[in-house]
Amino acid sequence: MNEAELVIAAETVFGQRAGGERFVITIEIGQPFKWGGSSPTEWGCQINMPPLRSKSVTHGEGSLQALCLALRRAHSELSAFMQDGGRLTLENGDEFPLNAYLPPGWVS
Repeated sequence: MNEAELVIAAETVFGQRAGGERFVITIEIGQPFKWGGSSPTEWGCQINMPPLRSKSVTHGEGSLQALCLALRRAHSELSAFMQDGGRLTLENGDEFPLNAYLPPGWVS
């Protein structure tokens, strides 16, 4: 396994669209890695959130920025799902506390 595929943080939540069945959403954030492009300071951080989003890489100028942008992207995708009428819950059915992960004001 290369460092781009190493998952450093994961969470499983459940999604449900209005009138639909409940389904599993697995959120995975990868270890930041040097991108190797034309910029020596460009890093990437993989994010995977099936079935809401396929694997993709968020880029930043340095490992911390790449990681922060990946976390922000995950929050943004989950927030958009909820704004479109979706519901996020924990395994026991309680509401998933999305804003406990990145409080309002930290993301736009």
